[in-house]
Amino acid sequence: MASVEPEVGVAVPAKVQMHLDILEGLFDGVLLVGPDGRIRFWNRGAERITGFRASEVLGLPCCEVVRHHDFRGTPRCPQAVCPVLFPAAREEGLREALVYIQHRRGMRIPVISRTRPMIGPDGYAGVIEIFSDNRLGMVRRKHLHELRRLALLDPLTGLGNRRYGEAMLSVRLQERETRGGHFGVLLADLDYFKRINDQHGHGAGDQVLRTIGKVFAAGLRSADAAVRWGGEEFLFLLSDLDRDALGVVAEKLRTEVERTVIRWGDHDLRITVSLGGCLALDGDTWERVLERSDRGLYTSKREGRNRVTLDAPSRPR
Repeated sequence: MASVEPEVGVAVPAKVQMHLDILEGLFDGVLLVGPDGRIRFWNRGAERITGFRASEVLGLPCCEVVRHHDFRGTPRCPQAVCPVLFPAAREEGLREALVYIQHRRGMRIPVISRTRPMIGPDGYAGVIEIFSDNRLGMVRRKHLHELRRLALLDPLTGLGNRRYGEAMLSVRLQERETRGGHFGVLLADLDYFKRINDQHGHGAGDQVLRTIGKVFAAGLRSADAAVRWGGEEFLFLLSDLDRDALGVVAEKLRTEVERTVIRWGDHDLRITVSLGGCLALDGDTWERVLERSDRGLYTSKREGRNRVTLDAPSRPR
């Protein structure tokens, strides 16, 4: 059983000792730090999580053993943000935080830390910290984040997929309704893409899509969104611009695609793109916005391809 390292000249009250005996058997890590910042109690759970035995740490400064860090790796000890710094804990009562602590082997362990002041009837003071190993929780959250990311990502081009595009379009329409402002939508379709698949194979077609996806991503601002809408069709959501600026962006994307050369075996592949677009208007639904953009795209295709057609607004913006 882990023991309590008493402070010089200060006895640990029997009631406090009884509580510590109970805490000794907890699966979670438990430590008690005196007002001088030194470790007075270290249970078996703390030994299991950190690798440090009680005999190695009792009497040592907590900041030299536990070494609390935040998720950025910034030390929280011995600054006032340290979870077990006694004056702050005494003022705030129970505190809970996700922090990282030091393992005996040097790696950082994510834990859920809960701290509370301990003040005995004879004047004994300290802070008790109970910390739970959160490594499994971090892994689960990482996997969940990855699953969500993959569900919204087109694996070939690295752009958002259609599901992502529909969600973002709805969000942009809601933001426009509540905050005002303009945003534009472009639909783009690669011209004669089937010829590349027919003449060079689907591997060449995939390489063209990957390369053009990178061209599109590089041609937009961080606030804009590029989506692989389906097949060789792409959707762009462009924030805070008027119709003239929308045309400039569309023409820039068209020009960059026209200038791109994709190397495939002994062949240099070239392709062009047709675009149609519009600005979102008051009361628009995403179906209406897409319909007007698609109408412009159809016009670009009909009039010779490799061009941009913007829908002329039929009502005031």
